[in-house]
This record gives sequence, C-alpha cells and structure tokens, in this order.
Amino acid sequence: MSLFDNRKLSELKEIGASTVIRIIGYTEITLGITTILGLGLSFLFAFSGKPVNVVAFVLISAAVSIFLGAGLILTKNWSRKLLLFFSGWVILTKLLIFMDILEFKGALITLMPDYAKNVISVFYHASIIILLSRETFRKQFL
Repeated sequence: MSLFDNRKLSELKEIGASTVIRIIGYTEITLGITTILGLGLSFLFAFSGKPVNVVAFVLISAAVSIFLGAGLILTKNWSRKLLLFFSGWVILTKLLIFMDILEFKGALITLMPDYAKNVISVFYHASIIILLSRETFRKQFL
C-alpha cells in the first residue's frame, strides 16, 4: 500500500468514526426524550403510581442521556468520558441484576420484557465502551 492509500484509509476511518459518534449521540438524545415523553404520558393517563424517588431517578437519567448525546454530537471529550463511565456503571448494574444480587423495584411500564431490555442494554453499553475507547474515536473529540 502506498502512503496515499494509507492516508485515504485513515480519512475513511475518521469519517466512519465521526458518523458513529453522531449516531450514538442522537441515540442517547432519542432515548432521553422518549423516556421523558413516556413518563409524561404515564402520568397524564394515570398508568403509573410510581414513588417520587423512582420518577426523579428516571427524569434525571433521561436528562443526563440528552445532555451526553448533545455533547457527543458536539464532540466534547467530557461527554465521551462520562458516557464511558455510565456505560460501565450500567453494565455492572445489569450483571448484578442477572446474578440476582440486585433487584430494581419500581420500574416503569415498558413494551419489552425486562430480561430482553437488560440484554440489549448490556450489548449497547458494551459497544459504546469498545468504540469510544478506540484511538480512531478518541481522536475525534476536542
């Protein structure tokens, strides 16, 4: 491979990394907005009688998701680092749930069984850790 080909390959990797980062950012924003809307609808139609602490936790988590997503789209390194931390935290929490060490009471109504939701969450957050830790992705952040 010539130097020119290596440079082109490097440029393609950077374009791909930038695109994936934006997709993750928009996914985080979408998850946050969807959660807030779902929570609002559940209260509007009295689907949920969840305790205030559960509602506060869900609202704060959704707001953090929106905030991190916006930071990723703007390629802010603090958002990458925080999302890596929270992804590790989510994986640890889900593994404790799978091992019946931790039990989360007061979950909101969802359209998906808890087990499926937890498995998808582990794969999503593991993918984030793998991708955002790679050199090609780290170089994208300011």
